[in-house]
Amino acid sequence: MTFETAKALLDAVYDISGIVLAVAAVIGLQQIRVLKKDVKTRNERAAKEKAIEYAGRYLGRYVQLDSEWILKRNAERLPKYEGPVGDFTRAFIPAPLR
Repeated sequence: MTFETAKALLDAVYDISGIVLAVAAVIGLQQIRVLKKDVKTRNERAAKEKAIEYAGRYLGRYVQLDSEWILKRNAERLPKYEGPVGDFTRAFIPAPLR
């Protein structure tokens, strides 16, 4: 193999490697987009699963306890609270309890 043949062959490989590198970069960007979409979908699914879990807990525990409390309160004829209700911010909490 002569120097001119080797040079021509290496030039051709160099030119082809640029094209291959560009194709690999495009494929890599597509993979990143797919990964971002997958992560977003998984996070959304996990959030919905947690929401369902806590809704089940709410319905299974709190609603039952609240119903029992209302029945007891009505049985003992306790008056309903009519006082002020705060805004649940730090400023509304009395200073000694902060």
